[in-house]
Amino acid sequence: MNLKDETLALLTKRGYNALTDVAWVGGQNGKLVIPWAAFVLLADKVYDNGFGGREVAHDLVVVLKDGCWLSRAEYDGSEWWRFNKCPKLSVKAENRTDVDLFGRSYNELGEE
Repeated sequence: MNLKDETLALLTKRGYNALTDVAWVGGQNGKLVIPWAAFVLLADKVYDNGFGGREVAHDLVVVLKDGCWLSRAEYDGSEWWRFNKCPKLSVKAENRTDVDLFGRSYNELGEE
């Protein structure tokens, strides 16, 4: 898999233009930024995205101007981009303090 091609394909699939919609690329903690032009050159490399060891930095993100972002995901060494959307607060959101945050392995917050 080529990281540059993988990144551009996902952005295009989601309707984004890499030149106009990417805010920044870098480390998830925001302490390292890679200019887009430099990222394209650095990412133009084939890597093994199959099972085995991780090859791409796990904290690499591509942040978009609308607040969405791409983050690296991995399972047993197989890796890919995950598209993330910032959650939106519902106008019907309940303000509660009696929520059980534990033992909800299959339930979501807000479900009873």
